Amino acid sequence: MNLIGQDRHQSNRWSDEIYRCLLTSSVPENAAAAAAAAAWMIVGKADSATVVLFTSTSGFVMASGRRDAADRIEISVDSGQHSIGALFDIDQIKAFVADSTTLSNATTHIWPERLAACLVEGREHESTPAANIAAEILSKAQTQQTRIPNADHMESMAEFAAGAGHEINNPLGSIIGQTQLLLKQEQQTERRQALATIGSQAWRIRDMIGDCMLFARPPAPERQDCELGDLVRQASSNAATALDQSPDDLEFDLPAMPLTMSADPSQLQTLVTHLVRNAVESCLNAELPVHVSIAVKTESKAVILTVGDRGPGIIEDKLRRHLFDPFFSGRQAGRGIGFGLPACWQIARNHGGLILQESPDDGGAQFVVALPGSR
Repeated sequence: MNLIGQDRHQSNRWSDEIYRCLLTSSVPENAAAAAAAAAWMIVGKADSATVVLFTSTSGFVMASGRRDAADRIEISVDSGQHSIGALFDIDQIKAFVADSTTLSNATTHIWPERLAACLVEGREHESTPAANIAAEILSKAQTQQTRIPNADHMESMAEFAAGAGHEINNPLGSIIGQTQLLLKQEQQTERRQALATIGSQAWRIRDMIGDCMLFARPPAPERQDCELGDLVRQASSNAATALDQSPDDLEFDLPAMPLTMSADPSQLQTLVTHLVRNAVESCLNAELPVHVSIAVKTESKAVILTVGDRGPGIIEDKLRRHLFDPFFSGRQAGRGIGFGLPACWQIARNHGGLILQESPDDGGAQFVVALPGSR
């Protein structure tokens, strides 16, 4: 599909051409890939550029920009099927780029949190401006079926959480201290009960602030060799048991052979626990039989963890937009403080990976975590 045939010298503003790409296709991913390729061709002054943007865990669109003999820019878009694990394997990306032989010496840019990669060759291309524009464009591409946490938005939320947590902790400490002091002096039963309630709620706020600060400034992973199959099975079973559910309600699809990777076992256990807990509670809240599937497989140079349920799914766009926001919870008030998925995002990110949510065709919901580096 031909999208542009414009002489770059005829345009006074490169943004006009990028904007034209964004309007050419009604499919957001096709338009975003084409516009990102245009950014490299026009802003980066590249001779050729190919942008690969994953639309799901198994499908992608690819926009290729070329210059013809008259120095005219032409951009075309195609689609294909490949595992998202290819994002962690440059050779795999090159393999399914149509004219990979002409891009053998190309500079490769990968944006895992935007599910995209770019191979670009140029005479005098300016990498930083073009890369920034392309990354911004690609961050807007979202399908109804797949939700990717917006890295820029999440970082802003983390900065807010850090500032708010610090400011709230000081007066909260005074409330807790004064409450404990009054409790020691109070003799009346009713007043003691009231003070105890104040104290317990203040401690609950402190726990929330602790989660807030942990999200904002997570510790660096303490990596060691982990056997992923055993870790996932144990953490999943513990999460089900904690909710008074039988581990028999969990369906596992784990590698037959040991799968060892370098990671922080405690953080991975936290990630799995949050995802399985979410899946179990999704079924319980809808009063549906609990059935959760947990799968681990290797794709290219990545490990893919998938946790799915047969609950009602995530239909409302408002819920989908805020899935990964701190303090946001789709459950009833008092049932959660909304730090499970943000914590999963931080853990995946700190391990060089990514997380996304998909709505399968057969119903329910599933979360997919892709982490680099199995061995």
